[in-house]
Amino acid sequence: MSLDLTLVDQRRISMAGNFAPEAGQVFTPREAASLVASMLDLPKVDRIRVLDPGAGTGSLSAALVNKIRHQVPSTTVDLVAVERDGRLVPALEETLQEIESLGQVNTSAIEADYLLDGVGLTAELGALEDPFDLVIMNPPYAKLAANAPERLALRPLGVEAPNLYAAFMALGLSQLRASGQLVAIVPRSFMNGTYFEQFREFLLARSVIRRIHTFESRNTVFGDSGVLQESVIVTFESGGKLGPIEISVSRANDPVPHHYTADYDKVVLPTDPHQFIRIPDEHGEDVPADKTLADLGLTVATGRVVDFRARSYCLNDPGEETVPLVYPGNFDGGVITWPRIMKRQKPQHFDARDDFARKQIHAPGRYVVVKRFSAKEEPRRVVAAIWDAEGPVAFENKTNVIGPITDPAVAVGLSLWLNSGPLDRLFRTFSGHTQVNAGDLRTLPIPDEDTLRSWGNNRKPALPGQNAIDQIVTEEA
Repeated sequence: MSLDLTLVDQRRISMAGNFAPEAGQVFTPREAASLVASMLDLPKVDRIRVLDPGAGTGSLSAALVNKIRHQVPSTTVDLVAVERDGRLVPALEETLQEIESLGQVNTSAIEADYLLDGVGLTAELGALEDPFDLVIMNPPYAKLAANAPERLALRPLGVEAPNLYAAFMALGLSQLRASGQLVAIVPRSFMNGTYFEQFREFLLARSVIRRIHTFESRNTVFGDSGVLQESVIVTFESGGKLGPIEISVSRANDPVPHHYTADYDKVVLPTDPHQFIRIPDEHGEDVPADKTLADLGLTVATGRVVDFRARSYCLNDPGEETVPLVYPGNFDGGVITWPRIMKRQKPQHFDARDDFARKQIHAPGRYVVVKRFSAKEEPRRVVAAIWDAEGPVAFENKTNVIGPITDPAVAVGLSLWLNSGPLDRLFRTFSGHTQVNAGDLRTLPIPDEDTLRSWGNNRKPALPGQNAIDQIVTEEA
């Protein structure tokens, strides 16, 4: 016996159409709910205790109980569903009644704030005191300020949760029994960057990753919900042992996900102090890079000029104390063309007339500059160009600046590497968005100085075609 998940999904659609959801609240479509549930291994026990925090209309609960009924029909299920939005509770209770009709299922719908009522000094949810075998969630997505009550509530657990979804994951993980599993469909943003570094440390100190699922298109998951984040589904096992990680991907126009496995140390590098969670390519890639920018004695910083805060200093015409002002629009095939006429013209001069302005400029030198943002349709996430001119220069805030670099051949070699296909594929293993932060660049693998110099010797900064770049960094390594 199983539930008709189509009816459950119709309830979701009806509720979503009747009112605007709370900030960050997204209901789980039927196909996504079934996929999330499929990424859990069911424990071989007589009774399975399940938690669905932020349950909405109960789509995830229904999909998981369906799975349990098919795979272990004799097992009793105790399901706790928590939802703070009172408007959704009647629909959730309807779903839970249908779930109970399957038999050997006990359900409890709790109208409460999972975070504020479930942990910390205000904890009131007695139903959450006993540990769970399985936690399944599609948590809300919204940033949490440093003094947000939800963030403060989680600190006694020893975790900093900068986003609601991270707080849900941290609390859910803390409520698992040993070897229990948590599966969550969440934005990919927690997997890299300094913003979520303490959160990743908490996760990986208490659990191991078992599965990761990605989507080629963000519309594949929440096509009717307007979600813009790139989503992943991740399964964690509380206190588990390291082992191969199963990776799957939903590809466009293919209803069957593609599966492969990756060694754990390829997903979380033992040498990475930031513990980025990478999603390696199925075939892997041997690249001639085992250094970082710091190993080469190079620093990287975000461009200092925030133009809307310094409008009076950003000028269209040169003056006695102006210096070049460089925007991403000045990038031109591996070099920075300045001044440059753009479709949306930007000021090309920066007035360095006072102490405030002089703090915004870089000293004379040779720099490799990287765009902080790329368009989704661009073939590469990392786009670099070389600035090499006499005199000080101002870089706009949508750039990252590496250098100064004394050796012109090293600068050209570094530009070739950053603009290469192999580097782009490496970057995508840990970043699912189009933003390239200075912190990302600090963690990127970089060839040693001799290799960079050999690539850049007798070459001009202007880039050749993509095939030629890739040939240089692979065949000449």
